[in-house]
Amino acid sequence: MRIAKANANYALAKEKCDDQAGNGKDVCRKEAQAARITARADAETSLKTTDARAVADKKISVVRKDAADD
Repeated sequence: MRIAKANANYALAKEKCDDQAGNGKDVCRKEAQAARITARADAETSLKTTDARAVADKKISVVRKDAADD
């Protein structure tokens, strides 16, 4: 979802950049692209963190169960 939002924001920013001309347009597009890359990286990091937490929570549950059984 976050990656889709980053792509949509990029498309919108590109449209706004098209209203400019010359160097301003180039700078605007580079900034939009940088924002997209940052947003996508943040989304991927968040996804990996969420997955890692889920795995850790499962392992903690098993360890706690084993400790309780002992």
